Amino acid sequence: MRWNSITRRHFLQSASGLTLALPFLDSLCTPAQAQAAGEQKNLVLFFKPNGSYLDDYFPLNPYTAPASLGAKDLGSGFRELPLANITGSLSNILGSDYDAIRSAMNVYWGIGSSSHNHNPSIAFATGPNNPSIDQVAARSPAFNKGRKRVMVWRATQGYDNASSFELTGTGIQSAKLESDAVVAFSLLFGNNMPGNTGTPADNTAYLRKLTSERRALDTVLEDYKRLQSSAVLSGSDKKILQNYMDFVAQKQAEISNLIRTGATPLAPGTIPSKPNPSVNASPLTLVDTLIELLVAGIQTNTCNIFNFQLAATVDETVFDLPINGYTRGGFHSEISHSQNRKNDHTQIDRHLFSKVAKTYKLLNTAMGGAGSQTYADNTLIYVSGDIGTGEVPSNHMSHNMISMSLSGKNIPIRTGRCLAASSDFLKNAYPNNQVLIGMMEAVGVSDWKSVLRSNGFAKPGFGIYEDPAQVASLMRLSDADKEKPMPFLMV
Repeated sequence: MRWNSITRRHFLQSASGLTLALPFLDSLCTPAQAQAAGEQKNLVLFFKPNGSYLDDYFPLNPYTAPASLGAKDLGSGFRELPLANITGSLSNILGSDYDAIRSAMNVYWGIGSSSHNHNPSIAFATGPNNPSIDQVAARSPAFNKGRKRVMVWRATQGYDNASSFELTGTGIQSAKLESDAVVAFSLLFGNNMPGNTGTPADNTAYLRKLTSERRALDTVLEDYKRLQSSAVLSGSDKKILQNYMDFVAQKQAEISNLIRTGATPLAPGTIPSKPNPSVNASPLTLVDTLIELLVAGIQTNTCNIFNFQLAATVDETVFDLPINGYTRGGFHSEISHSQNRKNDHTQIDRHLFSKVAKTYKLLNTAMGGAGSQTYADNTLIYVSGDIGTGEVPSNHMSHNMISMSLSGKNIPIRTGRCLAASSDFLKNAYPNNQVLIGMMEAVGVSDWKSVLRSNGFAKPGFGIYEDPAQVASLMRLSDADKEKPMPFLMV
């Protein structure tokens, strides 16, 4: 095969048109390309639906924690508590999965929205008339130099509200939420075929290729073998390449098996409406598959912007929870909007947040080459959602939001703490808008204002500042402050 000398996004390719993007291989790049690869930042957004119990989710309140734990005032009403000083798990939901990665995380206390609802638009877009930060990043020449598309995924069909809002020539529209693991695979690896525009017809053709051939990877093995025997490729890069090929081959086999699973034959490009016991008994859940594809997309530099809704129904979470008495898809109404379901709700939340931790840990592997960077070093994971379940003052509320980040050493966010913006969020919540600005600027979307202005958004700041009704302090920012990230967030 012939390599393009001006890009590091090399491909294994075949006469049949199937291509696979390679991971970063330092020995195939010029020093300038290698430096550019090391500087590429990644933005991963998770929406955790259905609310969480306040006392189960948050670590100790920095305003009431014992002085011996090192909580301190930062000024301007902000306070922080070092997470390393908390013994045991951070909370009932942020369990042992986070013990080893506390130094990379932040939990934000007292962040709120002036919209009283529980839709993902509030978490990322801050309203139905504003683009979400993943889509702003996609339009940012400073961040998205390769003009890569945003991957917008959800882990279930049970939560239909959009989490990503695209910029168009006349305003915004909700982005399609994709919940088919096979299509997700195709979007990352199949759309690199010449002429594939990502249309349903093109995706269907690729999925038929993927599922009908005994081994689609056989079509690229000759190029792969030739590359592995090349004297140009270093030993460490050959190992990276082998691991990558093993991963894609395994995922292809697992996804193909998932398609064919069940008593009723399934059309290519579909997954069972409910995984059967043979699928549940394996580690291949829909959430896990999408997370592994997300990691592979970052490792191959195929995509560096993801917006991912975690599972919202009982059976799609596929974990050890007795589900007797629940109907399929009944999480939202039967647990989240019901009294006396706290234990089940907590188990589900703990499971889903463990998937966020898993994503960071999978990315925390060496990029290879001469340096010692990991993929996590350049990645910001931001998780948001609403607080409140079957209780007063409301079932779900955005006046105090789930707000958490995991980030690597090349992301300028000061980590390892619970950063508190208010001791009483119902009266003095800090606007979520400034957290979102901070997340954009941390990954290098330095031109977010010009992106908005060039698309007709002339108001100051990002998101909405409507009549706050219950939370008067959300209107406290001046126009100049609306253009700034949340204080004490950045290094």
